[in-house]
Amino acid sequence: MKESIFFNKQQLQIIRWYNYLYTLFFEYGVWFFGFLISLLVVSGLVMFPIFSEVYGKETGDTTRIENQMRTSYMDQRSVINSFSGFHVQMLGGPVQSLTGGFSSQDNLINFSGLILPRTVLIDQTKWNTYAEPILNSTYDKNLINSYFLDIFVAPLQKTALNAKSYAGLPVQGDIKQFFGLSCLDTISAGSFVCQHYVNQFLKSFYVYDLAGVGGNNATSDTFTVNTQPIPDEFFTIYEKLKYNSDNQKRFCSGILQYLQYGGKNDNRFGEIFSDCGSEEYAIYTELRDFLTIKESLALGYVDAKVSSSKLLNEYKLFVMQQLLYKALLASEDANSLLQSYLSFLSDLLLKESNRNGELINQFTRDFTYWYNVSIVDPYLKDEKSKIDKETRNTLTTRLFSIHNGNKTLNFTGLAKQTTLTIDTTSTLGTPEKSDSQNLEELFRANLPSQFRLTSLTNQEETQSLVVKGLDRDTDVRLEAVIKFDGVKLYVEKVSISGNKALESFVNALLERDHYVFVKMLQLISDNLAIADQSSTLKLDLCTELKQKYPTGLLLCSDSKIQIEKGQTEQVSGTIYTFLLQKGSLIGVEISDKILETKVLQNLDIGKITKDTLAPMIPVIVNYEPKDEISGFGMKEQLLVNDKFMKYFSKAPKKVEVSGGSVRIYFEVEGINFIGGYDVVTNRLAPISLDFGAARKPIIIQKMELNLDDQHRDDLNTFLLNPINYVQKINPNLVKKYFVDGKLTLSQENK
Repeated sequence: MKESIFFNKQQLQIIRWYNYLYTLFFEYGVWFFGFLISLLVVSGLVMFPIFSEVYGKETGDTTRIENQMRTSYMDQRSVINSFSGFHVQMLGGPVQSLTGGFSSQDNLINFSGLILPRTVLIDQTKWNTYAEPILNSTYDKNLINSYFLDIFVAPLQKTALNAKSYAGLPVQGDIKQFFGLSCLDTISAGSFVCQHYVNQFLKSFYVYDLAGVGGNNATSDTFTVNTQPIPDEFFTIYEKLKYNSDNQKRFCSGILQYLQYGGKNDNRFGEIFSDCGSEEYAIYTELRDFLTIKESLALGYVDAKVSSSKLLNEYKLFVMQQLLYKALLASEDANSLLQSYLSFLSDLLLKESNRNGELINQFTRDFTYWYNVSIVDPYLKDEKSKIDKETRNTLTTRLFSIHNGNKTLNFTGLAKQTTLTIDTTSTLGTPEKSDSQNLEELFRANLPSQFRLTSLTNQEETQSLVVKGLDRDTDVRLEAVIKFDGVKLYVEKVSISGNKALESFVNALLERDHYVFVKMLQLISDNLAIADQSSTLKLDLCTELKQKYPTGLLLCSDSKIQIEKGQTEQVSGTIYTFLLQKGSLIGVEISDKILETKVLQNLDIGKITKDTLAPMIPVIVNYEPKDEISGFGMKEQLLVNDKFMKYFSKAPKKVEVSGGSVRIYFEVEGINFIGGYDVVTNRLAPISLDFGAARKPIIIQKMELNLDDQHRDDLNTFLLNPINYVQKINPNLVKKYFVDGKLTLSQENK
């Protein structure tokens, strides 16, 4: 070796040890210490500040809360399940164990197919005396009466159970940051650290108050509904994780646990569960619908939505019946609850008919029949009730339809579906009576005190009543033909003794709308004096045109109408002349001959009848030459007005075309709406509440109206009570923007 020339043995030994140490520390040592430092960094990230922040400073917090929730959930179920035959379908409220029984509120409890109401106080011994005959279908009206008093009424007189608010762990700040999942948006999404956070999130996110981000969880004993939505970030986390089947499964399972432990539902969960499989989706939808009932009760209302689940329909019926009776006992105004109850019941019967299948069991059907005859009908006949007579008459008519069925809507009434025999003097009628006999009893029950009835005849062949008598307020003798449209009794036509002008005018109005008898008497009173002075045309059409064109109406007679449009102080306007014969249009002349040619090219005068003349005149006056881009011209405008006349019995207030889209402004029961209109499908959507100049319109989500015969029943439901119709779709919107049945701005928007 060359080194041996210059170094002795001892020096060479030192050099060799130095080489060993150099190789160990500077070659292999760099890798070893690098690995060690990396391991320490990873451990620090996982086990120290961020992790502690994410999981309540100690991982034991989530385990403790999860154990508390699971224990509470299982304890409540075991209280009920420990009693023979009882089974908890879904928990939503408190349960208390009692000697020989239990009390419960806001829980869906099933006893061998028999659903309990919202608030119950069960004594097992007493319960067994009811359960056996009910399950064996050997009950009668007396047993149902006792069952109602013991199971529905008695618990209302006890102290209510305190419902603890949801007590999930609070989430502070951004939900992704809080759970350490910001890494999902970076290239390190697949790293060990990021996947560790994902695993911890999926293990325990359901014990956190996801809808209370940034706030403190409530600790009061009164159940309140958190109206704050779950942050969008939660759903973006799912979008990142759903491609892993195990993560997706755990995510769906976690949401179910979150809801079962009392967390807030979010409609967007439905989109997640559509990926989770049919079994999980079915579990979620039933739980969602049950929680919706619970939340609506906390907000003070119950919607009329019919479920595909028999258990939920039966539960909702019993909930409504118990709440309604509680309101009647306290002499509260039960109008809103009655409206929802009767709407729900009629919709349920209609859907059963359409599906040709049962949505409630036979006992629920019999109990509801008994309840309507024994509780609801007597209340509606009570002059001292807090509901005005006109509303009571409307509700009685709807109850009559539920009881006897509706041939127009093709469903069978409860009276023909029940197994009970009830002797009653109820105005609802009985299955043995003919439809016309039941109509007669209904009319007599709603007869206004001002009318002296001299004759009432059933017309079996036309299913109508012929009523004769004297209106004492106006001293007018009349004969009216009354029919039933499935919702209310209305006057089809009237003959007025000695006053043909008034008779013609009132009949013209009756052709446009279905007026109840008392409203028809009001029409006579309002127009009696005018009818003695003017012709029918002047009463009806000229008055209406004078309101529309206060300065533009130049002439209005039985043979000619002239309207000037667009006039100013400097320039005269376009003059429209409408030639009439016996109230029908026979010709149109316009001072602008080019415009006249275009109008006559698109107008079929022969199709404009006396009944459609009033709404057609503004269409012609407001017509502008066809927009080639939108393709919307005179024919299309006439089509829109024709559809509205057919299904709404009146023309729209305004039709607006912009950029190829058609917007229709219309009014129902004093409420203004705006709807986008498809002239091909005759569909109105989207539909908005119109506040005028006060603020921008509010879209009613998921609302649409189809102007065709197939959807006539749906349209009639909307026209009869638009507020109730909208409430079924969006109850929060009605609560926020309607006061005493009138559209108004909410406080925050004033």
